[in-house]
Amino acid sequence: AGVRADGTYGMRAALTKRHPAAVIVLDGAYSTRPELVDLIDLTVLVDAPLQFRHARLAAREAACFLEAWHRRWDDAEAHYFTHVRPPSSFDLVVSTA
Repeated sequence: AGVRADGTYGMRAALTKRHPAAVIVLDGAYSTRPELVDLIDLTVLVDAPLQFRHARLAAREAACFLEAWHRRWDDAEAHYFTHVRPPSSFDLVVSTA
């Protein structure tokens, strides 16, 4: 996997098989969707200030990617963490503020 010149992400063609582990960490905003709740024992939200998250994103992505990303993601993220999975719905919230 990696970032392409146009700002999109590529995946490896070859499949890598792994045996189940005692602990599996899922990372990502949508990794705790309600449809997955019966598969997850503990949900943790790592909450960082918006300015910090935007600065980290800007440091690793091209400007042309960022404009499209914010148009697509910002409202979706606000909706998700307000209506679908508010912080109070997580087992643990870790704040970096």
